[in-house]
Amino acid sequence: MKFCTKKKKKDFLIDFVRIIFPDMTKIDEQFIQQCSLTIGQFDSDIVNQLVPLYRDQRACVPFDHFPNEIREQFENLLSCQDINPDVDYDTPLTRIELAVMMHFKQTYLTRISPTFDPKQLKMSLRFDFNDEISSAYCLLIAQIGDRMSRETHLPTLKFQMGLRGECRSLFELYVKSGQTFLKFVSNMIESRFFDTYLVRESRTLRDFQLFILRYEDFLKNFSRVCQSLPQDQQDEVEIEIDVIPDTNESVQLTSGVIQMVSQVREELRRHKGHPVSPTNSEDNVPHFLPKSNRSPAVSPPFHSSRNSLKIPRRGLCVVINVQEFAATERIEAGKREGSEKDVELVRIIFEKMQFTVLTCVKSFTKKEFEEALAHINDVKQYGSHDCLVLFIMSHGLLQTILTADGQEIVIRDIIKSFSDSSPQTIWAGKPRLIFLQACRTERPQEFSPIVGQEVKKSDLSPNMLVAFSCSPNQSSIRYKSFGTAFVQILCMTIFDCGHEWQIQSILDLTRRTVIKLHEIIGKNKKEPARNQIPEYIEGDFDSNFRLTSQWMRHKYALFPFKAQLTVDMAFDLWVHPIYKLAAEDPRLHPLVSRIKSIVQISNRTTSPENRLVQPITA
Repeated sequence: MKFCTKKKKKDFLIDFVRIIFPDMTKIDEQFIQQCSLTIGQFDSDIVNQLVPLYRDQRACVPFDHFPNEIREQFENLLSCQDINPDVDYDTPLTRIELAVMMHFKQTYLTRISPTFDPKQLKMSLRFDFNDEISSAYCLLIAQIGDRMSRETHLPTLKFQMGLRGECRSLFELYVKSGQTFLKFVSNMIESRFFDTYLVRESRTLRDFQLFILRYEDFLKNFSRVCQSLPQDQQDEVEIEIDVIPDTNESVQLTSGVIQMVSQVREELRRHKGHPVSPTNSEDNVPHFLPKSNRSPAVSPPFHSSRNSLKIPRRGLCVVINVQEFAATERIEAGKREGSEKDVELVRIIFEKMQFTVLTCVKSFTKKEFEEALAHINDVKQYGSHDCLVLFIMSHGLLQTILTADGQEIVIRDIIKSFSDSSPQTIWAGKPRLIFLQACRTERPQEFSPIVGQEVKKSDLSPNMLVAFSCSPNQSSIRYKSFGTAFVQILCMTIFDCGHEWQIQSILDLTRRTVIKLHEIIGKNKKEPARNQIPEYIEGDFDSNFRLTSQWMRHKYALFPFKAQLTVDMAFDLWVHPIYKLAAEDPRLHPLVSRIKSIVQISNRTTSPENRLVQPITA
């Protein structure tokens, strides 16, 4: 059933976002079987040929009629971000992703010629958000259902989900649940059935949730572009909305994908052993190279979007935490309790931003520390990464960091080893962010003099930034129950602002929040506030750089429970000083309003000063 209506464009976009999941009464078992047949058309050879092509769509002429952001979002629908001829990309999720992407291109892009008028595109291209989301979920149900035994798996899953009655397939179980696809998939994950019996499918379900978020964002942006009419036509727009998807149309869509895959298979067979040269044009069947001769696509160093913002495609985050110290003549044996909470929070935040995260498995001696720094500069391992984030957490002095064996490493030497002029660095020209969580106090008399200087701006190359958790001659505060004030607040500021704020602004707010936190705690305990003022030095760091393209809060619901708990604890430490700062600074009102729209701040009655035990340094 279809209807047309006239309304203002902005009202349509609001309604458009709301209508995410349609009435699926017309989707039946036959359509799920058709989806299963579609997925079954893929094999390892075809997947490995298609992934590099769909990961780089610059040769696809129809995308020239759209902003670069649309093409880049489409490329990033694939979960496999790295193109390596030695990697087998064939996974259940990759088959679903490719089927969705091939269907989308065939449905919306193949009719667009190089001479296509963009105004004609905006007026004539009918886009159906409902069908796109529903088709993706149907492919998932078909893929997972094919792996389940009717005699053993289905009854067990039905019991764990609290459903009754006979079910012959996963789709019937979905229908019986009466839930939306989103809720049904979430409940399957929460039942723990797949974690116990079908581990590979459990991973597919969880990764699919991230894929569907990327796909929804892409579809919303695509729809906005298609509905961007000339100024004189913005008042009224004629819109066609499918209230109930047409099953026959859906079957035709999956049949189209089957036809495209069959053509790819036939071309693979015909050209086996005879490489086909890539061209600058693209039709329904993409050009390809046989696997043995396939080379990775050359990608720009950054994923650029939102008015030329620069976002890492493949970042590396390294966390070196010296937590335990052996007794020496200069220091006592001890453990930096609470620092493990910093490591865990950094790992969660940066992994969710699609960074490769390396954490140390022990507290490094001086030799091991230096070996770890050399490892980061291994071109074979990390030469393709486009951004480095390095956290160093330890006890420290004004110019040095202490290692587990009581030795010292000059901070300036670490920084200069990553500068453009360093002969061993692989990071020249790339963004380098170095965060130092350590005290910066004067050298005790029992410590021998050391030749070294403080880090200066002249030590930093362009696109380098070094942030300290405190200023010179200050201590850096750490709590056993929470971790350090600097790292926890920095991570939460990135979590809620990293998608739209430049790193300098994030660090400025981190500094103000750390200061305000100590003021709140000092006032509560009726004692002077601890003096900790974070600072940073930059070497003309690119103001267009952003750590992520998405608001991390949108991904929070998909975090494992333990990760959510870690973020919640950091949030409780962060949000109260943010709230206080917003009362003094109207510029922070949009941030607080955005947080309040999702998190009920007023319900959080436990303030940080009541949850923190006695603070300790570094």
